[in-house]
Amino acid sequence: WETITEALKHKGSCSPGESTPELAVTLNTYGSLLQDQKKFDDALRNYQRALELNMQTVGYEHPETAATHNSIGTLYQELGDDLSAQEHFEKCLDIQQKTVGVESEDMATTYNNLGTLLYRRGELEDAAKLLGKAVEVIAEVGASEKDPDRVVYKENLDAVVKLIQQKSKKSGTRHTGLQDRKSTRLNSS
Repeated sequence: WETITEALKHKGSCSPGESTPELAVTLNTYGSLLQDQKKFDDALRNYQRALELNMQTVGYEHPETAATHNSIGTLYQELGDDLSAQEHFEKCLDIQQKTVGVESEDMATTYNNLGTLLYRRGELEDAAKLLGKAVEVIAEVGASEKDPDRVVYKENLDAVVKLIQQKSKKSGTRHTGLQDRKSTRLNSS
């Protein structure tokens, strides 16, 4: 916490109007800390400023811009503003597809975040597809089966698949290729 505050003080002493990618990263990190403390308005201001700086310094198609969109998306998701969260997760995904490629842990995180959002909205089939991609990508990048992110993504997929199966049993329809799963609670990253 103190390190981030000191970094912001130092960055704040830069020339007026100076914009740097490092300042954007610092503001994004600070926003995350504020979000963890439930200081949502302050967090959003820091994220928005980070996004502005990213656009000025590195442009739209840059991994740091994607990271800031992801941060904003997680904030809106936590606040229950699913439409705004989806908008930012989709921008993050768009940028990542153009910059880091489909076989990246960051892509897996974004697939998971967007999938959990769709789950909350009851869009189970689409959620299952995205969560399946998250599991597939995290495995392809070499994360072990015990990797915490991989475990969460798999649990999220399992929960959605189980819910789809339960709903299909009630309606009398069958979804092939789906196995019984354990949890119904999803975790975003």
